[in-house]
Amino acid sequence: MRSTRRPSTRRSRWASPRSSCGDFAPGVLFGIYLIVAGVERFLIEFIRRNDDVVAGLTQAQLISLVLLGAGAAIVAVRRDVPRPATA
Repeated sequence: MRSTRRPSTRRSRWASPRSSCGDFAPGVLFGIYLIVAGVERFLIEFIRRNDDVVAGLTQAQLISLVLLGAGAAIVAVRRDVPRPATA
């Protein structure tokens, strides 16, 4: 028996990031993205081995640590910024 449910006309939270990021101060969501991307890239580079550059880390791992630090700095600085008024 097939379902006769029609697809929802509402947009998904993932399809419309603007509607779901209203709880964050400007820039915080981007900072969180940088943190997650940095951690993910750092861990992936343990599987994919390149030549070590400094302290046993590859260049890609060093760049991912910079991304992680930049994201943490953005979140730390921007978390207390007042949120824009919604219409």
